[in-house]
Amino acid sequence: YFTGPGWEARGSFSQADVHRQVAIVFRTPPYADPGLQAPVRVSMQLRRPSDRELSEPMEFQYLPDTDDRHRIEEKRKRTYETFKSIMKKSPFNGPTDPRPPTRRIAVPNRGSASIPKPAPQPYSFTPSLST
Repeated sequence: YFTGPGWEARGSFSQADVHRQVAIVFRTPPYADPGLQAPVRVSMQLRRPSDRELSEPMEFQYLPDTDDRHRIEEKRKRTYETFKSIMKKSPFNGPTDPRPPTRRIAVPNRGSASIPKPAPQPYSFTPSLST
């Protein structure tokens, strides 16, 4: 990695990180300024150790380190904005016609004195047949 004549660093990888000589997985080195406040574009090149041949430079961008690593706040805001726009467009914003009045159901009042209660009967004991 390099930015013009000022900064150069090496990424690290092992032989196991080379996939069929087509792709390489490597660890990106930290940028020279750990207090990065804005994105910085750098160039990246591969160098073959045997003859020190260089590949064409490829552009790479370092981003500032934020507390919200997974951009949760950004996603939350985006989700909320999407939800609000859907609710504005939704045909299901609520009933367009007023609801009909609720029907009352007649339920007998069990505590009413108008309904006579049967008088309690004494318990009759039947003796057992086996003695």
